[in-house]
Amino acid sequence: MARLTISLVTFNGASTIEPCVQSICLQSFTDWELVVFDNASTDDTVTRIKNLVPTATIIQSESNAGFAFGHNEVIRHSSAPYILILNQDVTLDSDYCKECIAAFETGSTIGSVTGMLLRTESLEDLPKDPVLDGCGLWIDQKYFVRLRGEEDRPSSYQDSCEVFGVPATAAFYRLESLKDSAEGERPPSYFDESFFMYKEDVDLSYRLAWRGWKSWYCAPARAHHIRTKRRGLRPSRFVNTLSYRNNLALELKNLSGGILVRFGGWIFLMECAKLVYLLFREPHVLASLGRFFCVIPELLRKRRNIFLKRRAPNTELLYWYSHRER
Repeated sequence: MARLTISLVTFNGASTIEPCVQSICLQSFTDWELVVFDNASTDDTVTRIKNLVPTATIIQSESNAGFAFGHNEVIRHSSAPYILILNQDVTLDSDYCKECIAAFETGSTIGSVTGMLLRTESLEDLPKDPVLDGCGLWIDQKYFVRLRGEEDRPSSYQDSCEVFGVPATAAFYRLESLKDSAEGERPPSYFDESFFMYKEDVDLSYRLAWRGWKSWYCAPARAHHIRTKRRGLRPSRFVNTLSYRNNLALELKNLSGGILVRFGGWIFLMECAKLVYLLFREPHVLASLGRFFCVIPELLRKRRNIFLKRRAPNTELLYWYSHRER
């Protein structure tokens, strides 16, 4: 049995998949298995992966089932103690896996780890002086969860530290922590599949935190990521609609009474300001509210389960709302 399962969900990724998979093959940590969930690609993504890693397990979906479902399917069938959730537009430095797994071994309550993600326009021509894509997740002064250090200089983030959560770009999870924080039992859901894609990593970060698991930023581990959302390679309406709807869902599911008593007024004002902006600038996004209202009963059921099973006190999460980025 491999110590690491690399879960790679793909969709028409022929333009980036070869450098991504090649970087897996060049890892100094070699005790891994590659499991690919392909979301009905119409290009030769799967063929390119098979040519590079003939031993890879390929799960081919008949339709685009989404990011969350794809990774859940891989995790459900894995018995490796560590899972790497990897985007198809990422390339890993050779010690990325070794450094992240070493970080887990420094503390038994560390449930997730990320390295330093650097922004690039191409996986085959990496910039000599890149800016940060992110160093974990952080709660900002507007009480939104965002990428820590986004578009800043890497020199300011040379120290490893605890973070609120990890972005599911090149994210390591302890399998035990995923099973401990899963939603439902038959089958277990690690990423909330109703999100389809976007914000599902933030939702999972909340659930891990409520169960008492820590997230860690491992500075020596480096990876490069193409921020396709910002480059406009996906329909902006689709992205913005999912992001807005899913953010409302994760807040309803995960914000405790203690957080709402302390910060609920400010969070409400921020959401009102966002609503006004969307009303005048992107009214199409508000169409997602209809679907959001329809799933409120299911979200409330999930909320009850989260808080019935939580181990961490309010003070643990209030810390992230009270401390500015460091």
